[in-house]
Amino acid sequence: FNAGNAEVQWFNVEACIVFHMANAWQEGDNGEIVRLIGGRMNKFDFDGILHFDVVKNRKNGYNVPRIYEWKLNTKTGEVQERVINDEYRDVEMPLIHPLYEGRKVKY
Repeated sequence: FNAGNAEVQWFNVEACIVFHMANAWQEGDNGEIVRLIGGRMNKFDFDGILHFDVVKNRKNGYNVPRIYEWKLNTKTGEVQERVINDEYRDVEMPLIHPLYEGRKVKY
């Protein structure tokens, strides 16, 4: 990727860790809105993931991932963040059908 500093736009989002994105797309009249959907965690303990008891008991920093949405406005720099559905947890690697990747999703 050969974009220089002038072509990269940074956004301030809440600190978190995301291993996998489910989808992303642009919308708006000129594609100025970028939406990202992924499995978000507040923190993660790499040592804890190696020990079943830590994960089972949710101790020592292991955090339950949730499906999350980031809405980035490339014109204003505004960021909106939200949990999409708090009912479904432990979704660290969300997937959608490959034919729908990069397209706006309903759910």
